[in-house]
Amino acid sequence: MPITLSSRLPAPWSLVAMVAAAALAVSVQAAQTKEPVATASPESAPAVPPPKREPVEKAPEAATPLQDLEWLVGQWVDQGPDATIETAVTWTRNKTFLSYTFKASVPGLDDLEGTQVIGWDPAARTIRSWMFDSDGGFGEGTWSQKGNRWIVKFSQVLPDGRKGSATNIYTRVDANTFTWKSIGRKVDGQFLPNIDEVKIVRKTASAGVNASGNAAEPPDKCGEERPRSPQRSNGSPPAVRTR
Repeated sequence: MPITLSSRLPAPWSLVAMVAAAALAVSVQAAQTKEPVATASPESAPAVPPPKREPVEKAPEAATPLQDLEWLVGQWVDQGPDATIETAVTWTRNKTFLSYTFKASVPGLDDLEGTQVIGWDPAARTIRSWMFDSDGGFGEGTWSQKGNRWIVKFSQVLPDGRKGSATNIYTRVDANTFTWKSIGRKVDGQFLPNIDEVKIVRKTASAGVNASGNAAEPPDKCGEERPRSPQRSNGSPPAVRTR
């Protein structure tokens, strides 16, 4: 007969041992059958909406003196017996520059085309322009205003390396008309004849000006420097024959 705990202990302790053993068995069984405690997974957790962001208002565009040339906005044409010159210029994004193209058609000669950009130079505190033409010439101008006139000091490097310069003057007549002339024209220090004042008109006046007389938008366009035919045939620089 096997010796048990109850047979080795006094009678009162036998009952205590039996109760303790039974309690231990119940505890072990409960531990084995106990279900694991469920924990919330990240997928089952309720989604928390992101904080609401207030819309940020766009800062107003900073005005520069370049806006004073708004009256030039549009498409322009100068059609005469010697040549036809058409110009079309658009504002760049945020109206930081005026970018345009010009084309001059002269009987018996190849068309002269070019691109010019006008912008505000914050370092020099002045309006400047940069021009490139299809002959290979390039130039640069600085602008200043006196009343209804704009005076442009223009200098250029010719395709053959010679240097030219001129003073071009724009005078506003009304919303659809301005005049232009070029004086003090030089090539390698040698003076050339001035270009007399010519009238330039808006190509489509009704499309370019609104009821208040201001330039209509969109699109924003303007006319600027372009070539003159009498100088193209005698080898004068684009600075002198370009407006």
